[in-house]
Amino acid sequence: MAASPRLTLPRLDPLMVVASLAFLALLFVALLGERIAPYEPIYFVPEHGSDPRPYEPGLVFPFGSDVLGRDLFSVVLAGARATLTIVLLAGLGRVMAGVVVAALGSWWRPVRLLTEPVAELLAAVPATLVALLLMKAFVKTDTSILVFIGALLLTGWAGPYRVIRAEVDRLARTPFTIGAITLGVGRWRLLWRHQLPHLAPVIAMNLTQQVVASLVLVAELGVLGVLVGAVRTINVEESQTAIHVGPPMSALLPDAPEWGAMLASSRTVEILWATRWVIFVPGAAFALTAIAVAAIGFALARRYARRDFFEDRRAAAAAVFGIVALFAVSSLVPERYAEAREWSAAARSELRSTRDLATAFDEAGLRAYSAVRRDVDIVRGGPALVTIGDASVAELDPRPVNPPVGTIQVQSLVRAGTGGGVVEAPLVFAGRGLVPIAPATTPYAPNTRFAGGSGRLLGPLIKDYPDDYAGIDVRGKVVLLARFMGIAKPNFDYVPGPSPEDPILSALDRGAAAVLFVDPELSSYSDDGRQSRGTRRFANPYLDMEKRFPAISVSGKPVIVLDRAAAQTLVAPLVFAGRGLVPIAPATTPYAPNTR
Repeated sequence: MAASPRLTLPRLDPLMVVASLAFLALLFVALLGERIAPYEPIYFVPEHGSDPRPYEPGLVFPFGSDVLGRDLFSVVLAGARATLTIVLLAGLGRVMAGVVVAALGSWWRPVRLLTEPVAELLAAVPATLVALLLMKAFVKTDTSILVFIGALLLTGWAGPYRVIRAEVDRLARTPFTIGAITLGVGRWRLLWRHQLPHLAPVIAMNLTQQVVASLVLVAELGVLGVLVGAVRTINVEESQTAIHVGPPMSALLPDAPEWGAMLASSRTVEILWATRWVIFVPGAAFALTAIAVAAIGFALARRYARRDFFEDRRAAAAAVFGIVALFAVSSLVPERYAEAREWSAAARSELRSTRDLATAFDEAGLRAYSAVRRDVDIVRGGPALVTIGDASVAELDPRPVNPPVGTIQVQSLVRAGTGGGVVEAPLVFAGRGLVPIAPATTPYAPNTRFAGGSGRLLGPLIKDYPDDYAGIDVRGKVVLLARFMGIAKPNFDYVPGPSPEDPILSALDRGAAAVLFVDPELSSYSDDGRQSRGTRRFANPYLDMEKRFPAISVSGKPVIVLDRAAAQTLVAPLVFAGRGLVPIAPATTPYAPNTR
């Protein structure tokens, strides 16, 4: 009885299936990562109630946020294209350079004698140091992807060259190589058709190692602050209603998102010990990519150790089909915010740039003149004047070094960020400008300093104080603040309050149009701190602020310091109601009178 014919299908290699899926997954993320990301890489959440940044996983985003409030998962997806392009091209370039140099060295001895010591020297120099010096010392413009790849290639070819050179030397002594040379096979055909199939496993494993090495080098350069593309400083301070001491307000971010840049903004002790997810999320992307690349290289090395890759047409066709299919899908998926991108591209195309400004002025019918500004100092043009209703107080002009005791003290603070001008706006009272934070978040409250001789912290003592800015919108208004002198504890334990500079700058950061700061000790200050009538006077801290941060512009937000008598003169017609001010006369508006 004759046996029926049986069709036997080729057995699939499980490792090759895993490697194919890993390759398609990396290609999919590189092509469509930015489009499938939940958020844009420029989407920030700088404030989420009282939760500190970076936000922990599950609070705002599933995988947490970075120091500026961006979704880490979205940034990882958006940065996959640039990072994978860099490491793949760098790894391919290293291996191709190693193969070419090894082939030339096996054919011509002078090339071998030249490349051997150079490869040994380059292999001994840390690639990170060379890449860092190249991009920091010699690249004067923004670090492009090509420059980045060139820096990785400069020293990376030495490792593949030494491995492939040893394998080429071994193949040169094999019988099939000797026989091919005897039959008159040329050098290039001998390398391409006879030796390259035997080199395929070594090249595949070495390519895997170089791609992973480039991936590690990208991470190291990111930690050292070397980023790809144009880099700009992003500051989220103006987007917040309250400025808290602790989380960073700014960071350097490249225009093209990249995984190394995510590590560049997470180089703090707090992230290392408290908010480690900022490192773990991009670190997991690096690790998963390295595992996928290693699986691909190992599968290719094992497959082509048993067969000639020139005859493996089925696998090559499947790989080409998968790549073409993914590229076709990526071309069909629409870009996010396509209309906005078209509008910006049209706006940029209408801008004409020229290298010669004089020629551009002549074509426009304009004549250019050079003007030299010789102003180096900014001086006061007049005394400060504060008016609330019918009451007003003025600064002494010129200001005496030691103001007479008993006179009303008014002093303007002119430093960087403040200045002169006329301001008419509603007046709002913000208490002492305290914004306490629980000690579990930070060991001291914002705008506080270490206590003097006692060594105690002010933050834990005021953690239960109310937030003076809660429910108050100070933007565009004149903010009245009273200096917080400190807390007196039993046994003569006194904890001083924050520096006068901190609550003033905090109010300005919140958008105040001007600040009136009541300092009960203003009358005890002098410009030189000398004794007056047997009484020791302290050095004026506001003059010290002006010296440390001199004014850089004639305009700015006015800041005026008042003593207790000047404050009573101004607010005597008013009645304090909560944190706002309401005039006594019911016929007037519920807001306090305008302040100049």
